Amino acid sequence: MTLPTLLTDPFNDVLRPHQLRSGDTPLWACLPEETASAMESHLGLHTLADLRDYYPRRYTTNGPLVNPAPHHLNQPITCYVTVTSKRLKATRTGRKMLLVTGTTDDGHTPGHAPVTITFFNGFEASKDITAGERLLISGTLTTGYSGAGYTIDKPIYEKAPLLLLQPVTATYPATKKVPAATIAAAVAHLIPTLSPEPDYLPQYLRARHHLMSLGEAHQKIHLPSTQEQAAAARTRLTYDEAFAMQLTLAQTRHRNAATSAYPLTKTAGGVLDEYVRSLPYSLTDGQKAAVSEILAGQSNPHPLNALLLGDVGAGKTTVAAFALLHAAHNGYTSALIAPTEVLAEQHYESFRKSLPGSLTIHLLTGSTDPEQARAIREHIKSGVPSIVIGTHALFSRRIKWPNLAVVVIDEQHRFGVAQRDTFNKLPTRPHTLNMTATPIPRSVAMTTYGDLKIIKLPGLPAGRQPIKTHVISPHTAPDQYQRMWAHIAHEAAAGHQAFIVGAKIDPGDPNPETDPNTASTTPHTVWEIAQELTRQCPTLTYSVLHGKMSSEEKQAIMDDFAANKTHVLISTTVIEVGVNVPNATVMAIMNAERFGAAQLHQLRGRVGRGGHHGYCYLITYANPETDTTSQTRLYAIASTLDGTRIAEIDLQTRGEGQIIGTRQAGNNGLKLLTLNNTPLIRKARHDATELINQDPHLHLYPALAAWLYKHPIYQGGSALART
Repeated sequence: MTLPTLLTDPFNDVLRPHQLRSGDTPLWACLPEETASAMESHLGLHTLADLRDYYPRRYTTNGPLVNPAPHHLNQPITCYVTVTSKRLKATRTGRKMLLVTGTTDDGHTPGHAPVTITFFNGFEASKDITAGERLLISGTLTTGYSGAGYTIDKPIYEKAPLLLLQPVTATYPATKKVPAATIAAAVAHLIPTLSPEPDYLPQYLRARHHLMSLGEAHQKIHLPSTQEQAAAARTRLTYDEAFAMQLTLAQTRHRNAATSAYPLTKTAGGVLDEYVRSLPYSLTDGQKAAVSEILAGQSNPHPLNALLLGDVGAGKTTVAAFALLHAAHNGYTSALIAPTEVLAEQHYESFRKSLPGSLTIHLLTGSTDPEQARAIREHIKSGVPSIVIGTHALFSRRIKWPNLAVVVIDEQHRFGVAQRDTFNKLPTRPHTLNMTATPIPRSVAMTTYGDLKIIKLPGLPAGRQPIKTHVISPHTAPDQYQRMWAHIAHEAAAGHQAFIVGAKIDPGDPNPETDPNTASTTPHTVWEIAQELTRQCPTLTYSVLHGKMSSEEKQAIMDDFAANKTHVLISTTVIEVGVNVPNATVMAIMNAERFGAAQLHQLRGRVGRGGHHGYCYLITYANPETDTTSQTRLYAIASTLDGTRIAEIDLQTRGEGQIIGTRQAGNNGLKLLTLNNTPLIRKARHDATELINQDPHLHLYPALAAWLYKHPIYQGGSALART
């Protein structure tokens, strides 16, 4: 049962006289000083507009004001109760339960039966309620415990009738210093006095989607007469947030289209054709389509700004090579930026072996020898065509790029907004191809990545085998756990290798948390996993890899593993992205409940890349009875290899904040819109694109422009509003 909510009218005698007030009216001018100060300090509310935009988290339908009678049983009701007695009683868990008895009336006539109200966790209510006072109480009427009289379940009460006589009561996010009752009372008094604002949304859009007017939405989201009114108000204001976002993205796309870039042309012969002939495999239809779309986009005199979205192992790096070679084919420089040195070095070695020998390929990372780094910077500055592969070091201002035509950013969400915008400040902007194997929900593609052209890369290259995934709980299925170790030994005997991933390096490291219910499980460190491997498979050799190692150490360990010098690589998630060891066939992830669905999918994609069947074991130590969220996530992952489906699972089980991650920063201006609102986002995207195509600077809609340009999304409070 939910905690009782105290609804009082603390402002009855101290509120300033009712009058129409503008949104910028400070709260101290219309609320008691102590209340206004608390709202400012604890809720960040300074003005009446701030209070207006502080939305309820849920609504309760109040029952009619009645005298309890048998035909009201098991229905919500509201009635007056005159308290005759109260008693605190300890529950078996040690909590205090308050039992209040009294007589009822409906404001006109007395009731005929006694009533008992039970407040679980009722210690605070016991200090507030006294015998003899009259309360207005709302809740569900049930039969009394002894069969006589009535009880009221899930009670909400107030001493001065204010909110419970309304058909619907709003409940607000609250703090200990500013309880929900205080917020509700302030809203009930002040929102009706709010001077209505002109509606900035074009009338044709309100009519198209049957949206409530702005003024009505501001009132009804707080003080609705029905649940339907509350829902309609939320729909209008949620649409506004989606529309602000999509207008920002549409204008960004429009600005990008007006910026100059190097137009790249493809002619017969040259390095592109040479690269195609050198490939030991044929491109998939998906790769051919993606390459064609990218080369076509790079042929324009305006920058291509695209996201290459392909599942783990779909062959994105091969497609990216065409984008880089297109620049070299036209006499320009290109760059590939990877999130880790391990991945940058792997790209460098792969390209050095597969790309035409006539090309100059550089590797520049934070670990590059200073003299060598200086020589590479000088070569870049000379304008001689080359392909530069590196990490965040390529964002350095010390590098002068006179003819940078193409930039490929691998797992671009791992870089900051300011870093990614470094190349946009060049006189001629490069074509930019962002790559990710991180599954992205459709709603995220339309919002967080809404300024990018989405190029999808379906399917897997020829020879790739599907990966079989198993969820194992050592506590409840120890035999399955033992079979996993036997399988790792069997694969090693067949000449194959295995990854085992742990959540921590050392015991003192902070625990990675996916769900609060996993707090009872202690994640295994990589060193503990090494001990377990030695115990289970004493003949196998292993190495340990983690993020605290130097670049040289990590590269040496990866080189040895890639050369099949060790059977097992025990690692943290440093191997999550891009690591390519075709001989590895088994991925075992300890404490899998600690990871999100997309991260597990990425790790799983490290195996089964060499034509052999891949196997993934998700080992969980979570309690299946209490941690249902992670159990649902793990079994859902095991049931599918579809990255888009896994992205939706991540969104449902982890929440959008963890999905969007570093791409959003600061106050993004979103209070109602969630990533589960895909249909509404799709409508707003269509409307915004249509409008910006017709009126890029919103000259025909000055009110809309004024609202948009003040919105936090547009002002740069979100990474969505990028230049």
